[in-house]
Amino acid sequence: MPKDGDLDEMLAVLRTAERGGCSVPPRLLRSLVGGDRVPPDPGLTAREIDVLRMLAAGVTLTTIARELGISVNTARGHVKNILSKLGAHSQLEAVVLAARRGLINALPSS
Repeated sequence: MPKDGDLDEMLAVLRTAERGGCSVPPRLLRSLVGGDRVPPDPGLTAREIDVLRMLAAGVTLTTIARELGISVNTARGHVKNILSKLGAHSQLEAVVLAARRGLINALPSS
């Protein structure tokens, strides 16, 4: 949800989230899908790729930590490194950039 969004937009996002969905405003999506800023090899570790794949599947940091046998703080550290290496400003942007570069599958398997 952008900081400058209006009330109707916020209510729509909340209703979508309540139903278990995800809502990305079109202007944010356009900026995410825009230019390709990721270097060919951003130097992600195998563990960072694992975390990125789980983020793409919509897994929470708490669940990522539990599944990988690490602390939540360590999971947050991996996310911070991923964002830095990919030049992303959010987890969603990191997933989009990584998928575009073929670092992860664009659609998570079910």
